[in-house]
Amino acid sequence: MALDATISGTTSNSYVTEAEALTYFDDSLDAAAWTAITTKAPALISSTSFLELMFYYGTKTVSAQALNHPRSGIYDQYGISIPSTIIAPQIKEATYLLALYMAENPDAFDVKSYVKKIRVDVITIEKDVAAFGKYQSLPERVKALIDPFLVESGAGVTLGLA
Repeated sequence: MALDATISGTTSNSYVTEAEALTYFDDSLDAAAWTAITTKAPALISSTSFLELMFYYGTKTVSAQALNHPRSGIYDQYGISIPSTIIAPQIKEATYLLALYMAENPDAFDVKSYVKKIRVDVITIEKDVAAFGKYQSLPERVKALIDPFLVESGAGVTLGLA
């Protein structure tokens, strides 16, 4: 699947382009790690898909747009209004960071990676299927970036489409 980062597009599947991600990581300590990733587009699409599961303040800028962002009526952590013609810089940064995290940890959000219980005589390992796709499983920096935009943040976050 080709990456489509068209703002308010009806077929968009990513909040950011590969070029934007490269520019972001070029000036960071993660530059080498991002360069080493061979699945950049799928990582960006996957991170966007995960961020799409959250309930965000405001409304979609265009009702027919495929993604939850950009949005009208949203504010950053300082109470500054985010223009409805752009995707909030914090959402973009969360997309970059989550894409890198997901590419480096491919099983991080996979149900099979959360073991809640396997019993072998005396050894017990449990598989926690409920942990799949939870806000709590996100890296702390990603949570900090998206929290101001979520209807509920922290442990109370409910995943779903808004």
